[in-house]
Amino acid sequence: MNVEIVVAKYNEDISWTKNLKYKVTIYNKDENDNHFFENNLPNYGKDAHTHLYHIINNWENLADYTIFLQGNPFDHNCQNCVNLINECRFEKDFYPIGPTYERDNYGCIQQAINYCEEMEIPYKLPFIFIAGMQCIVKKELIKRNTKEFYQKLIDSIHKTISKSSAPSDGNSPNIWALEYTWLTIFGVNEEIEPKFNNC
Repeated sequence: MNVEIVVAKYNEDISWTKNLKYKVTIYNKDENDNHFFENNLPNYGKDAHTHLYHIINNWENLADYTIFLQGNPFDHNCQNCVNLINECRFEKDFYPIGPTYERDNYGCIQQAINYCEEMEIPYKLPFIFIAGMQCIVKKELIKRNTKEFYQKLIDSIHKTISKSSAPSDGNSPNIWALEYTWLTIFGVNEEIEPKFNNC
């Protein structure tokens, strides 16, 4: 079994990644740090864009488990995430990292519904989401969808960013809709319960 940790970095201190015992791939979006990193991406689309980029560009060699993290994963009430990852026994297909919430804001719910319908993603309410979309995902859950499907999702970010007056801020409405629908995309929305501390 192989495991890969994908870190979406902007200007965070990522020295904590040295404490992880699995392969770490860092995607840097701070152009001032481009000379420090092998994988540099334009600064838009936030972590959703990074996750999708990794899935699409590693489709043929995705790890058995991919772990998606932000540059500072501790921001989302997850101080113990390094230990959680290092001690994980990988007995389940999906592990949330940090709090899980039932989306209770109607505007956000409608935004997620509209996105699912536009992208032809089957969904059931309520939407459960993880702040920062930090999680451990088995390859089979990622591949329940096609590569073309993920390309359609990343295209939806590019499309809305290109129309933004401030593309560098990454505040495409589709990014937030994606945050609410990742568990639906991976097929685990109905299995995950709201829980303040998953770490």
